[in-house]
Amino acid sequence: MKIINKHEQKTTLWSGGKTTELFIYPEDSSYAERNFQFRISTATVETETSEFTHLPGFKRHLMILDGELKIYHKHHHQKTLYQFDVDEFMGNWETTAQGKVVDFNLMHNENWKGKLVVIQLEKNKIHTLSTDSDFTAFYILNESVNIDNLEFQKGDFIITTHKKSCSIFSQEKANIIIINLNPLKL
Repeated sequence: MKIINKHEQKTTLWSGGKTTELFIYPEDSSYAERNFQFRISTATVETETSEFTHLPGFKRHLMILDGELKIYHKHHHQKTLYQFDVDEFMGNWETTAQGKVVDFNLMHNENWKGKLVVIQLEKNKIHTLSTDSDFTAFYILNESVNIDNLEFQKGDFIITTHKKSCSIFSQEKANIIIINLNPLKL
């Protein structure tokens, strides 16, 4: 289990706002050099209209955390995304958007399959999560969530490998993002 607390995460500027890299794999790879297999991040879109970075060879999963985004993929599809909605698209598509939002991003190359879901935790109830994913990650959206008896705070990121099940608990209603990643069998 690798834990990346909120205060350890690296935030940089991009043309439309800020992005925070939560995890990149392999860990010595670089987003700028495009030599990663997958990358997980959050971003703010602070301009009303934005153009997505061209990322050939990568699939993108975009989830809205706050706000509303109208996303346009030239020659493919368009849709309006609200909180916790996800859009999946190829990085080589010409993509623009309208709306100021906070979003969550998963990008992976063609050798991986990924999925983003939000789970809503009920107050004072233990939830058991089982997965057969090679990588399972958690992003904490609310204060004080307990995973396998370890306490995490809003913005913390946890990634595990080959984890079959875990218990998740919160003393209040809470939301967390679950990221599942598996290599494709070639």
